[in-house]
Amino acid sequence: LNQLFYSKDLIEEQRYVPGGLSKFDEKDILLMGWGRSDSQKGFPITAKGLLKFLQRESVPAEWKKHFKLALGSGPNPWPMDDHGAGDFHKIKDIMYQIQQLDNGAYKQNFMYGNGFFPSRLVTAATYGIFTSRGEPQGLSCPEALQTATPSGSLNTGGAGEMIVTVGENAEKANGFKTSDAFMRNVEDLDWPEGTDLSKLTAEQIDDRRVELAAEQVADMFEDMAKVYYEQPEVYAKMVKNAGQSEFDWHNNHALNNGRSTLQLYEEDGFEISKGWEGRNKNPMKRLVGEFGGKFEELKRTVKKKAEEAVRTVSEPKGSKWNKAAAFITLGVI
Repeated sequence: LNQLFYSKDLIEEQRYVPGGLSKFDEKDILLMGWGRSDSQKGFPITAKGLLKFLQRESVPAEWKKHFKLALGSGPNPWPMDDHGAGDFHKIKDIMYQIQQLDNGAYKQNFMYGNGFFPSRLVTAATYGIFTSRGEPQGLSCPEALQTATPSGSLNTGGAGEMIVTVGENAEKANGFKTSDAFMRNVEDLDWPEGTDLSKLTAEQIDDRRVELAAEQVADMFEDMAKVYYEQPEVYAKMVKNAGQSEFDWHNNHALNNGRSTLQLYEEDGFEISKGWEGRNKNPMKRLVGEFGGKFEELKRTVKKKAEEAVRTVSEPKGSKWNKAAAFITLGVI
């Protein structure tokens, strides 16, 4: 997995993949989520939700066996100092607990890409999953939805508004969400009797919020599995609705020639305006971006050389030898 996700130079810069995924099975449910290497993104909530899901005796063993999670951050890995890597240590600790469950039955059900995670891979996922502690309106959730991937989220910020559940509107449902946001009031966190709220530390409060949010994420995972395995017609409807979801945010028309940010995504990136038949549905070519960086750097270099050669050829009084060399350069390009 290290070599699949990262080139040799990136591995030397501490990009690596803890955990792993077993060979794909047609019965598998693959959840996928990504974001910055930042505590805001709440990766331990997703991971702990999986742990709680796998610990539940009420969940069928077959569901657990085939329920898999791929998370990742980027573009940089977590900083390896005490100030920045707290959540990364929590992710690895939860991963270790998952690997010990049921005599190691789930060792290959969870991976985490530490340093770069290509969001285009969501086209291979069953569901997207996003559990930010706080999020006015991130792009990860709409990216997943616009690739026709139903998604789950904490009921926090914009994702809580763009995701429609079956309970809200069965005809327009495109995903799942928890009943509560992450940032619940301290007094509403169901503390054990006798807890002195005035003496709680910020870390204790955050840990409690993570615990309660993860419990609701585990509920959401049960609903996801139930829909996928027992209500395939509902899942198929969600897929269609996800790909046709409409939403917008951050109106910066002046900077984008009259179009807002998500209009650019929908029209240029995902070609929504072309209709389903007209869209380019090749996932690895439609969603553009620097995949590893080396090829993109080569393209930039070639483009620069070509522009220099064109300028040389176009000079009215330039040396004929320089022009000849420029013509050769253009021919090679």
